Amino acid sequence: MAIRGHHFFKITKEVLKADEFSTMLNRALQSFQVRVSEIVEIGKKQLAAEMEIHVLRHMKSLQKKYHRLSSGLQQCLKDTFTEFEINCEAVISQLRLSYV
Repeated sequence: MAIRGHHFFKITKEVLKADEFSTMLNRALQSFQVRVSEIVEIGKKQLAAEMEIHVLRHMKSLQKKYHRLSSGLQQCLKDTFTEFEINCEAVISQLRLSYV
């Protein structure tokens, strides 16, 4: 019985970690999208370049966090993380188009 209890708590902890990381990805992306829309609308090239650097740094930070997760969690979050990366690349492309 104690083994099952330990296993239950371990799985619950992993599920919470996955949910927390997924939420972190969603919040970051939403924040990027809102800020990028504002920057593109006002047409500030310098802000666009700075935002691109910010997005790239934040992506790198989240990639490190992703790779520190257990392999099981990485597998669970693989599609979500890939989608996040694709969306971030789209945000970066939008920024680059605004200051070309």
